[in-house]
Amino acid sequence: MRPSTGSPGALQSVIADQLDLSGLEGETLLVVACSGGTDSVALAHAVGVRRSLVIAHIDHGLREASSRREECRCVDRLGEILSVPVLRRTVPPGEIAGRAGEAGRSLEEVARDERYRLLLDILGQIAEERGVNPVLLTAHHRQDQLETFVMRAFSGRSPLGALGIPRERWLSGPRGERLPRFRVLRPLLECPRRDLVAYVRHQKLPCVHDPTNDDLHHLRNRVRLRALPLLEELFSPSDLSLRVSSFLGELDLLREGLRALIPHDAWGDFGTDRWSLDTGVFHALPRAARELVLRDAVYRLASGDRVSFRPFQRLVAGEGPVESAGLVASFRKGRLEIRQAVVRPVSIGYLWVVDTELRLRLVCEGVSAIRIGEEPAARGGWHLGPVVPPVVVRPRRRGDRVLHRGKKREVARLLEAPEVSSLIRGCAPVVEDREGVLALLGRGDPLCIRDGVRYTRDTHARPPGFITLGVAYEEAENYAERE
Repeated sequence: MRPSTGSPGALQSVIADQLDLSGLEGETLLVVACSGGTDSVALAHAVGVRRSLVIAHIDHGLREASSRREECRCVDRLGEILSVPVLRRTVPPGEIAGRAGEAGRSLEEVARDERYRLLLDILGQIAEERGVNPVLLTAHHRQDQLETFVMRAFSGRSPLGALGIPRERWLSGPRGERLPRFRVLRPLLECPRRDLVAYVRHQKLPCVHDPTNDDLHHLRNRVRLRALPLLEELFSPSDLSLRVSSFLGELDLLREGLRALIPHDAWGDFGTDRWSLDTGVFHALPRAARELVLRDAVYRLASGDRVSFRPFQRLVAGEGPVESAGLVASFRKGRLEIRQAVVRPVSIGYLWVVDTELRLRLVCEGVSAIRIGEEPAARGGWHLGPVVPPVVVRPRRRGDRVLHRGKKREVARLLEAPEVSSLIRGCAPVVEDREGVLALLGRGDPLCIRDGVRYTRDTHARPPGFITLGVAYEEAENYAERE
């Protein structure tokens, strides 16, 4: 039987019990992601009255300036009440909406990705400054679990994948970044939202209402405001969420049991950038076991945490090849192989892949002729990001465009600016990631960078999600004489 969280003391005790069950030591530094809304305010206070913590606040830049200021004041006030620090990251207004439109993704999805990227940045700052690995707490509760289940179950998600919100996960940066992984816990998953609302009222805590939670353009809001009330007419709200929570727990047990039955040699062999398994061993497994093995390989090799397994379902049936999520999978020479689709640096062409750091020497032999090679000297460098790997340095192509100052602009036009020399105009390479052109490499600073991307001199520590580039231009003697 689940413990009641109906009183303030009970909620604090239940959260403390959940943290104990997670194996946290008493001195572990906790960071609570707080938006200023009821749920995260209740979590931060219920944790903060019993142990020290840091509040992490992300201003997504999605609302009116007055609403955003009110949200910041609310979070700051909560920090004062608990006598704990508040660390904040701010997204420029309109940036997330513009990025969603350019990429053809939902505003909710892009905002979520940016939120976790910035939370990772805060965790990295704390780890560097305090010399400890903090644990992040988020305020997902029982109704969030129900909404997530409905969305995923009716979108065709496989029961062998996650149909609900896991109690914990690991948060890490893009593949190739030498960053620590941070643990994320959700201690409120068994708590109904009404108890969180009652807690905030009883404690007279500051909180704000986010009007985007009422916007029916977002799928989660349509599920919460339209679909769930229909289900709750048939089942009581508490019974419904409890049944879904119980069902998800049983699914977890089934998956764990199936994983335990898979032979050790059937999990395949991992290298630094690939995985492989004998096709005979793979096809001898039951279909559900084949899917679990593939999921394990894909999620361990793919970059980021938003990876769709759906394209790789073809491999379960013995079909291929498949190319998705920065991976290439195929059956070849008696083995099923999945490898990261990253090209190694070559200078014929030219194409150089940037893992985390690359220093180049560019020798211009004419208005558009260039030789490129690695530059061992660490000079003239800067950090650029955030990036979406893989990142490459390549020649400029006709039709290259970059999102710059709110518009998609032709790179060739940007190079026509009078302050750009003919040498740089002809030779400036392009830095590109999975989302398109990141920047143009100039003699010193970047000539232009994509909206939402920043750069800083490499005299500072490289921020999470950034790459380090160093560029040294040279002119071949005969070219300098002609000019």
